Amino acid sequence: MSGVFSQRAPFLLWAVGLLCTIGLSWAVSSTASTKESELMCYQFTWPGVKKNVNCEDIHPCFKPFVYSEPSSRPPNLTVLNDVCTSQPCPKIKIPCTSSCIRWNWYDVSGDLFNYTLFCGTMSDLTLEATTGPEEVKDGCFQYRDGTFSKEVCVCKTDLCNGSTKGPLIPLPVLFLSLGLYLLLGM
Repeated sequence: MSGVFSQRAPFLLWAVGLLCTIGLSWAVSSTASTKESELMCYQFTWPGVKKNVNCEDIHPCFKPFVYSEPSSRPPNLTVLNDVCTSQPCPKIKIPCTSSCIRWNWYDVSGDLFNYTLFCGTMSDLTLEATTGPEEVKDGCFQYRDGTFSKEVCVCKTDLCNGSTKGPLIPLPVLFLSLGLYLLLGM
């Protein structure tokens, strides 16, 4: 399943399944594989406290939805894996030939609101016109969107998108991006 989402942050443009070439931007594409692959990724959406949700409510979104009790706490992946080993469950792990991605939404108090885990590719499109898009292989990127803080993490080891935190992109890179954004008047 592949969804499309684009969200303009002050100096970053994020997209799932859509490559954009406007100014300073990043792109994230969903790329699940059906072939033999090097890596396994989790692929599902935890909708948080929402119960009757569909993929139009949460972007990006990949089914199945995984609910937890209490609903305000994300699922414990060790317990989820144990349950799915002992009884039939919807498929929550997929083979992947690119990267594992985790897209977190945080509310105004900084609590995790929902997240989506999937296989995909994140590309830096900042220099696309001169050198082409450059794949981002590891790191986390944060931005504000209204009342939410969002974080996108990419990694390249088995089931690494099950981790709640990854390495953040160093502040000098973010300040350079912000400086270019202000300089170019985007």
